[in-house]
Amino acid sequence: NFKETRKAFDLKGHNAQVSCFSLNKDSTRAATISKDNTWKLWNTDVDYLHRQDPKCLYTGKLSYNIEDLGLIVLSPDALSVAISIDNRIMFYNLSNEEKKCEQDIDNSHSDTIRVLTMDSTGRYVASAGDRQIRVFHNIAEFKGLIDDLTQKAHTAKQLTLKERMEEQIHDA
Repeated sequence: NFKETRKAFDLKGHNAQVSCFSLNKDSTRAATISKDNTWKLWNTDVDYLHRQDPKCLYTGKLSYNIEDLGLIVLSPDALSVAISIDNRIMFYNLSNEEKKCEQDIDNSHSDTIRVLTMDSTGRYVASAGDRQIRVFHNIAEFKGLIDDLTQKAHTAKQLTLKERMEEQIHDA
């Protein structure tokens, strides 16, 4: 039975206005972007009923100043994030400590990107601006998936599981 809406938690830590946030498919991770020219990855898999706070896992400094609008979208499995700043889109691989920018597309639109979204597989990112919608392959998601499966295959104890992971790596 529904009784009330209650606050679950706050994501605190930016030094300026947060312009966008995104959650992964099971709400265990969140990504935020701020006018302070940083983006953050959060562990939101917390016991909010006991007021446990989310933990910031990573803070990234943006190479470009947000002049108009910064948007962020986290992949469903939290292996990648896409960030748009004005008319530029950057794709980050989140599967390693460096959180490497795998692809940076300047002037992806002739005007500011107003909407940034990702499909349910994380393989495609769509952006809307300048009267057009553009769809991009999310290279960071593919690389993140390969990194993640490689790490898991390395530690897999069952041969069949290891073989299945190696097959998935090949397919990616």
